[in-house]
Amino acid sequence: MVSSAGFEPITLRFQVQSINYYTTLPAVNVQRMQRPSFWLGGGGKIFRRISDYVGLAVFSMLCCFWPLGIAAFYLSQKTHKASVKGDFSGAISASRQALWLAVFSIIFGIVTYISAIAVLVSYLTGKPP
Repeated sequence: MVSSAGFEPITLRFQVQSINYYTTLPAVNVQRMQRPSFWLGGGGKIFRRISDYVGLAVFSMLCCFWPLGIAAFYLSQKTHKASVKGDFSGAISASRQALWLAVFSIIFGIVTYISAIAVLVSYLTGKPP
């Protein structure tokens, strides 16, 4: 059954003390929701969503200096686990460390690539470095 707005009602099934109940909620607009940037935590405090920098960590692990990238990826996963558990101070600390390790990995990788190209060009032209 579709309502006049074109939305289908949602049917819920739940059990209370061995008695089954069925109920139909009114038609609602079910849309994909974005992750909130703020949420209400315990004690009524408002927390900001903590970035885990997993994309940056994967990029630094695959394209730059992989040992630091692996450490950054580990810390990004630690950030996510800590924020799920509610340890926001630990999550913020791990997030900051993941960001810095990923950035250092990218910088070190770029410096390594540039110096390798310089040595290769110097070797192929016959001039000593």
